[in-house]
Amino acid sequence: PAARGGGNTGKYYQSLGERLSINTIQQTIQGQTISSHYGTVASAKHNLLELLLALAKEPDCKKSDAQNNLIAELSDRAHRHYIALRENHLFLPLLSEATLLRYFEQLNVASRPPKRSKKEGLNLDNLRAIPFVGAWSLMKLNISAFYGLGLAFDEIEKEGRGEELHQLFTESTFFQVLLGNTAQALRKSFYPLTRYLTKDPKFKDIWQQLLEEAWRAEKWVLALTGESKLLEKEPIIASSITLRENIILPLLVIQHAAFMKIRNNGASKRSAVYEKLILKSIPPSINASRNSA
Repeated sequence: PAARGGGNTGKYYQSLGERLSINTIQQTIQGQTISSHYGTVASAKHNLLELLLALAKEPDCKKSDAQNNLIAELSDRAHRHYIALRENHLFLPLLSEATLLRYFEQLNVASRPPKRSKKEGLNLDNLRAIPFVGAWSLMKLNISAFYGLGLAFDEIEKEGRGEELHQLFTESTFFQVLLGNTAQALRKSFYPLTRYLTKDPKFKDIWQQLLEEAWRAEKWVLALTGESKLLEKEPIIASSITLRENIILPLLVIQHAAFMKIRNNGASKRSAVYEKLILKSIPPSINASRNSA
C-alpha cells in the first residue's frame, strides 16, 4: 500500500502518471491506523474523499522517457546495494541476535505468524514483512525504507550527473513523494538508541555501515528538497512524528536495557523479568508508531 510508511496516499496515486502496468488498486490499512483513519465519520469521509479525488484527477505530471529511465536506473542501483547488505554474512546474525525479532513470535501483533514455516530456521525467504520491518523499527534503524538510496545517488553524482537528480526532483511528483516517504522513515530513526553496538566486537562494523547509509540518504534528501531539516516543509507531519517518537522513546530504552541484560548475562534468575519488560513494551511501541517503517 502506498501509505505503508506513512506517505500521503492521495499524492502517491496522483503522481503515478498516465502509463500504468495495472488499472486496479488494493488499499490495505494497517491495524494500528484503522481507528485514526476511519474511526469517526468525519475522518473516514476525509480519507476516502482524499483517495477518490486523487484517482479522479488528472495525473500531476507526465513522466518523460528520460525520467522513467533515471528512476529505473536509481531503483536498480539502490536494489543492488540493498541485496549486497542482505548477503553480508553478518546481516542475519545481527537480525537474530541484536534485534528484538525473536520476541515477535510470542506476541499477537500481526494477523499471521512471523515465519511462513515454523520448521525452518531464520532466513529471509520465510520471514514475513511485519516482524522484519518491526524489528528494525524497534531498533530505530528503518533500513528497509532507505538503505541503498544514498549509495545510488552518490554513484550518479560521481559520474558527473548530479544535476539530473535535481532536475528529476523538480519535474517528477512521483520522485518528490518517494523522497517524502524516505524523509519520514529517516525522521523516525534514532541512532543513539543502538550506539552501544559500537562496542560490540561482532556487529560494530555493520552497525556503522547502516548508520553511514542513513546519514548519506539524509544528506541527499536535504540537498534535493532544499530543506535545512527533514520534513521542514511538512510541519504537521513532522510534529506528529516528533510527538509520537518522544512518547515511545522511554519504552524503547527499557526494551534495549532489558535486552542487553539478557544478551550480556545469558539465562539468569532475572531473565524472565527482563523478557516480560520487553514483551509488554513492544505492542505500545509498534502501535504508537502507527506504521512500522
